[in-house]
Amino acid sequence: MRHFLKKMNPRLATTLMLAWGCLVVIVFLKNSHTEYPQSSAPMLSQVTLNDLRNFIHLMNIKQLVYNTHKKVSVDLVIVVQVGPPLLHLFSKENFQVHDRLPHLQQLIRSLSLASGINNTLLIFSHDVYQPYINSAIHNITFAKTMQIFYPLSVQMYPDEFPGPSLQDYLDEDWRNATVTQLKHHWWWTSNFVFNRVRILHDYSGPVLFLEDDNYLTPDFIHCLFLMRDHASTCPSCRFLLLGTAKQGHLLPSDYNAVIVKSNLENYGVALNRSTWHEVSKYGEFFCKFDDYQWVASLTHAVRQLISSDPTTMALALPRVARTTSCGSLSTRKSCRLVKSFRQFPTFFTTKTVEVESADVSHGGWTNSRDQILCMGM
Repeated sequence: MRHFLKKMNPRLATTLMLAWGCLVVIVFLKNSHTEYPQSSAPMLSQVTLNDLRNFIHLMNIKQLVYNTHKKVSVDLVIVVQVGPPLLHLFSKENFQVHDRLPHLQQLIRSLSLASGINNTLLIFSHDVYQPYINSAIHNITFAKTMQIFYPLSVQMYPDEFPGPSLQDYLDEDWRNATVTQLKHHWWWTSNFVFNRVRILHDYSGPVLFLEDDNYLTPDFIHCLFLMRDHASTCPSCRFLLLGTAKQGHLLPSDYNAVIVKSNLENYGVALNRSTWHEVSKYGEFFCKFDDYQWVASLTHAVRQLISSDPTTMALALPRVARTTSCGSLSTRKSCRLVKSFRQFPTFFTTKTVEVESADVSHGGWTNSRDQILCMGM
């Protein structure tokens, strides 16, 4: 093999060696135990940026599914957006991804305690590659799992677009690459999950989008499917939410109540493939709306499809909280409610119907390069 490579063009030989190395890693991962040894994947201190780009490209192509020995049907797909809270740089000293690990571990623990979790596929979508995070995910044994990696992240492009670049400050529309990545990552993930994940080709059930700092109640899957049945009372409701920010006068007795509304919120958003295909036709409205938040941009796109009727059904008492906001899950009202109210309702009643005002943008998304990149996904 070495003698053969010596006779090759150096660039071609290097490419072949890199591809071979990545292939060895992937074959090892496919045949290994559920646990994910750090030695089986690239360590940040041992690889170049191009090595890492090629590795995640191959991972996205391979789409490895773990725990396939669980011969169970997939009734729910759960997509978890994973990313560090601080600036991503391709520098070992500047990575703060491990700061996110305790929150991700709490999410995984809450998932493990959920009724019906064995019949799910957990897809973790990363905007950063970090062995600490990979190890936590590959130690999951209670459900099938998959990892995908956003290939255009700040980590992959630390000094050129779509990461930060000098042009960001020269353009009339100034941009912050770390902020714009939030919206890019979600839109790429949605397109990838609905259009490119091969194992889901014939799947038509709900896809639930979560964040890596979410904490869930044991009955969240039960409530999601019960709410889906109750949504027949609201034909225009295409989205289901595990909660809402408006919890002003709610009581624990509202554990079986839902709210019908027209705005989406980032409280566990669920939709199915047919809804996605309808909404994605209005992707230009998502990509050109001047708001770095994906949920506000998605609301704007949905309103092009459904302009006047409510589009969303949400649990009045949330089955999800944020550990980054709650701390010990006991300091905020929403976090206390998650722990205190009765669970596993047998039916839902519609408490209120809210039709919110027109969309309000929060800015951060005016650079034409971001808009063009988004529409190209």
